[in-house]
Amino acid sequence: MPFTSNMTSTVQVDDSIIQAFETEAIIAAGQSNVLDGLIYKRVELGARSISMPTFGRLAATTTALTETDDVTATALSDTKVVLTPAEYGQAVVTTSLSNFQTGGMVDRAAAQIVGASMGNSLDAQAIAALVAGTNQMTPSGAAVGALTVGADKVSRVFLNKLRNKLERAFVPTFSNGLYAFVCHPDIVADLREDASAGSFIDITKGSIPELALLGNISMYQGFLIIPDTNCPISAATVKGYTNFAFGANALGKAVSKEASLIIKPVNDMLGRFMSIGWYGVHAYGILDQTAVWKGVTASAYAA
Repeated sequence: MPFTSNMTSTVQVDDSIIQAFETEAIIAAGQSNVLDGLIYKRVELGARSISMPTFGRLAATTTALTETDDVTATALSDTKVVLTPAEYGQAVVTTSLSNFQTGGMVDRAAAQIVGASMGNSLDAQAIAALVAGTNQMTPSGAAVGALTVGADKVSRVFLNKLRNKLERAFVPTFSNGLYAFVCHPDIVADLREDASAGSFIDITKGSIPELALLGNISMYQGFLIIPDTNCPISAATVKGYTNFAFGANALGKAVSKEASLIIKPVNDMLGRFMSIGWYGVHAYGILDQTAVWKGVTASAYAA
């Protein structure tokens, strides 16, 4: 029996019920821009193309000078990398009605989405520049199209080989004393799974058990380990993951206009539309090919 007769419930006022939603948008997860922090040389200049010169070192001298003779001068030599900035950007257009009916959530979500897209796009462009590297190796020495999971997973031995390639070329480390190893999260999972003697887990479980328990592989074998989902994966039967080992003088960026968010009304008759986007004019490129090695590996976590 009803609490009282003639009660006004949601049935009687269904035409007046307000539908409300959480006002803060939840944005899908995605890759952020991690590679801009590893840029060695950055030039900001308004020009059609921007040259970044590199000077060669002088050879070591082992011959003593003659007291009465002048020293023989050595000519300097240089090479240059030319980067041509290009326009990049994305935009979404929202309507006034969409904002009215969502309590303004559409514009807030659009700004977050566009900002995240800008970061992911810049990161992907830097990865594309690294793909142009000319030095490449696999753990077993097999061709990229003939990898096997058993022989070609990443390991401390393979990381040491990559580090040796950089050290033999006198590639400088970053200011933290480490090289960078940018790899797909599946490759990090392979490293985390390895519990053999000398592995990350084996080293840390006794000395820093918190790291072993967290599985937080940040520094290992002289590398700063940086997960990046933009690292390429081949479509072969055994997928090949292209990872990048490089030093401080590897990547350059030429900037004519720094990428930034642009929010402006669209020039429509009633001012009902809003454009939210990002725009930049820039280019990424490898400055020194000896400073970049591509390590192509298989993974036990390949989907």
